[in-house]
Parts: sequence; C-alpha cells; structure tokens
Amino acid sequence: MTGPASRDPRPITERIRAQLSAGAGSRGATFPTLDELKDMLGIPPGDTTLDDEITDAFAATVAIVENYLGRGVALKDEVQPFEPVETRNPRLLLYRFPVQEVRSVTVDGGAVTGWRVFPASGILEWGRHCAPRYCYGGEPLVSVDYTGGYPDDGWPADLMDAILRAFFARWHATGDTGNTADAGTRPISSVSLDGSAVAFSEPGVNAAEYGGKPWPPELQGVVAILEPYRARSVTGV
Repeated sequence: MTGPASRDPRPITERIRAQLSAGAGSRGATFPTLDELKDMLGIPPGDTTLDDEITDAFAATVAIVENYLGRGVALKDEVQPFEPVETRNPRLLLYRFPVQEVRSVTVDGGAVTGWRVFPASGILEWGRHCAPRYCYGGEPLVSVDYTGGYPDDGWPADLMDAILRAFFARWHATGDTGNTADAGTRPISSVSLDGSAVAFSEPGVNAAEYGGKPWPPELQGVVAILEPYRARSVTGV
C-alpha cells in the first residue's frame, strides 16, 4: 500500500475536459488509460490501491452504455450469429459498429461472397438485394466474423464525454471506493467534487421525455448525449 499523496486540485469537469482536449485531434477523443482515469479522479499514479476497482467500474460503465445504446461502441472482435427469422431481410444490422473489418461471412458454415458492408452504420447488405433465406433456400444460419467499434484514438468527443461522466457518477455513488455494495439504492440526483456539481433531473421527468423507458441511474445526466448513437432498425432501409 502506498503512502498518502497530494490530490489533483483541478475540478473533475476540468480534468475530463483536459483529457478530451488532449486526445481530440482530427479523429476525436481517445479511450482513457488507467493512469488517465486516476488523474481525472484525482488519484496519484503511484497509488495502486484502487486500480482493480477503477478498471472494473469503467468496464461496467462501458457495458451499461452499450446495453442502453443497443450496440457495441468499444473496439472488439465479434462473431455474430443471425437466426433464420433475421435472415429474411436483405440487410443485417451488425451489433458493433463502426465496422473496422469483416473477416468472413458464412451461411450454414460455408463462406460466401456477394455481400457489402456499410461501416459507419453497421449494415451488411446482400448482393442483388437478395435475403439469405431466398438466395440460399431453407432457413439458413448466418454468421459474421468482424471487428467493430471506435478505435482507441478515434472516439467521438461527445460520446466519450458521456461515458466519462457516467463512470464518474457510478464511482461517486460508491463513495469513491468502486464497491457497488456501498452504492445507495436511490437514483443519483447530483454529483459534486472539488467545488463543481452536476444535478440530474427526476427519473420520472426523464422517463416521460424518453418514451417512459427506464435506464440505469448512471445515465440520467447523459441520455440526451447518447440518444444519437442508439442503434436503429434496418427494416425497410
């Protein structure tokens, strides 16, 4: 266990803004490292007592955001199966996008060609607008092996800002310990540190504005930022 060290005196909002600015080149913001997260939390880099908790909390935050969006946004290799009911459409929506690479597309275990992918929207389209069910007959099982998500150095700044704010809300709710057992059961109404504070609307008000659909308390203050990144149906595209 390391000894006490001085905390970063900058407000949390200033730390997040500095991190986004540091990585905001022509392509956008960068995916934060552990040391960068610790810097934003005001934890000295030499203090490793909460490294596992910080890593787990940030990974959980990304997973929560992806679940809300209905799509993967962090860069990852993916093998995505599609069942027959999905292959009636000549366009398939890949879960993780933007798509960086498609290694193979198989139908009932055999590699096929004649498809094209639209990387930004994550749509895989069959040639001649022919759905697999009608091109290959029967009830085919389709599998796509690909890599999708934003590169570590190419995140949209507003999306990464929302993830960082959700992470901080989650972290603060545990009393800055990362232990979810320490988190209260009531939704987060405000977050404050170093003289800066963010107040969130009442859950009922937010739910009404977004079709009455619930979301995790960590996302209460960032749902408007996340909305443009939510997955859309490809039916009729």
